[in-house]
Amino acid sequence: MDNNTEKLKKSAAFTIVWIAILLIAIGGATYAWFTFSAHTNVDPIGGAIGSGGVELLISDSENGEFSNYADIIVNGSTENLKPVSTADLQRWSTAVSNSNTGISNKFKDVTDNVDEYSMYGSLFLKASGGSCDVYFNRDYLSMGTDDQLIAASRLGMVTITNEQGELRRIFSLESLCNTGNATERYTMSETGVVVSDTDGSGNAVTVQDPAEEISQYTGYIESDEAFPGEKPICRLEDGEVVRVDYRIYMEGCDPNCFNDAQDRNIDVKLGFIGTEVKE
Repeated sequence: MDNNTEKLKKSAAFTIVWIAILLIAIGGATYAWFTFSAHTNVDPIGGAIGSGGVELLISDSENGEFSNYADIIVNGSTENLKPVSTADLQRWSTAVSNSNTGISNKFKDVTDNVDEYSMYGSLFLKASGGSCDVYFNRDYLSMGTDDQLIAASRLGMVTITNEQGELRRIFSLESLCNTGNATERYTMSETGVVVSDTDGSGNAVTVQDPAEEISQYTGYIESDEAFPGEKPICRLEDGEVVRVDYRIYMEGCDPNCFNDAQDRNIDVKLGFIGTEVKE
């Protein structure tokens, strides 16, 4: 771990989940919904702070010790990552064939084994000293430097809070990369869609891509004070504990998700901040 990371750990100014994933393509992939063979190196870190009189704490378990830092465990397949598609983080599909023009035309449901297609994990956040809104931290939010892979990827997140109930969000990550460096190839018969389900014949049921740009949910820290983004990920009441389930995957319907996204590196760093809610 480098000196910069050590400094971040000591500053206790944010929550960080740091996941380094090296993706290496399997030979023979000839269409958009390709297969990855992956070696995964995970070095997760967690920490938290809030603004005003509120403190945002983190733990790796609901009944564990909440503090500034916690080790975050990342799960999922580390040897066989494959692009998938979803509209709600509940039903998942993948393509199984394509036309001679490269358009995906048959799909199968992989909901029961989506863990074999993606990386996922959980963490727990707690508000102390007052209510707070939770945002990503702009200065510690990164998916690495590979524009092609970042543009094709999504971050799914589920939270369940006392006030808001269950919140399911899918974040697109284009603000974290230079999309001008990413190439596109349309492999669906419609543009701007994802697969929400499949019928009995393997045909896709599509809907408009529900992903929201992650920058809308991103705040920042300046002079040790946390500033909010446009929209909070969730709101926590004083003393409330929220479980945050996250999943990192490649959206197979995205035009950036084709052979050019193979043999790439992704270095995932998620930072969170809490801002005090003025009653």
